[in-house]
Amino acid sequence: MGGSIDGGEKGELDDMSHLSDTSGDVENDVPDDIPADIPEDAPVSGDDNLAREASPDIQEDIPEDVSDSETETPREGDEKPVDDHPFKADGTLKENIRYHAGEFGYEYETDDKGRIDDFHADKLQLTAREDRLPHDGDTPGKLEGDQAGHLAGDRFGGSPEIDNLVSQSSHVNLSEYKKIENQWAKALENGQHVSANVDVEYEQADRRPSAFDVDYDIDGEAFSQRILNGENR
Repeated sequence: MGGSIDGGEKGELDDMSHLSDTSGDVENDVPDDIPADIPEDAPVSGDDNLAREASPDIQEDIPEDVSDSETETPREGDEKPVDDHPFKADGTLKENIRYHAGEFGYEYETDDKGRIDDFHADKLQLTAREDRLPHDGDTPGKLEGDQAGHLAGDRFGGSPEIDNLVSQSSHVNLSEYKKIENQWAKALENGQHVSANVDVEYEQADRRPSAFDVDYDIDGEAFSQRILNGENR
């Protein structure tokens, strides 16, 4: 009997020797339906939404530089530079500028000929003065019978200089434009908020306005009126 193995027994052992190597192949015997590459930090849950929240790489594209200022619509003419000294040496207004004038710093603009073409007040106010300021009556392009008309009236703290004065027919100054000013004043006296914008139009190179487009707002209610600056009757 000893320790020898006959040929038959040895053959049986050789046939079984492959079983000793199976342990090295077990890791590679993976079912086909399990992904090979699984992130280490992947959530256990199968919920796609949770997976999206857990992964820092899955984010919606949200602009970082969005601000409220991008939604704002600038007023026409805002590209004109602001000039704190709107007058030239000869007393006329500079061309293509924005400036502020009067007791409450209302905003004005000039065109390429130095004519006032826009008056704007975000908040009209009544002056506390009781006396009317003397004003410059020598307005550009003035015709016989015209008057020096305030774009922002004296009672609203408007400037008495030609940075706020234009040539208006007497009918416009004393009637049509004044009626609108009376409406502004009444609203302010009642504690209402009034804003106004006046586009001043000209015919070609004339220095006398041909029309006034008056847009204003009283406590959120908008009004608009076009006034033709015709010749004096």
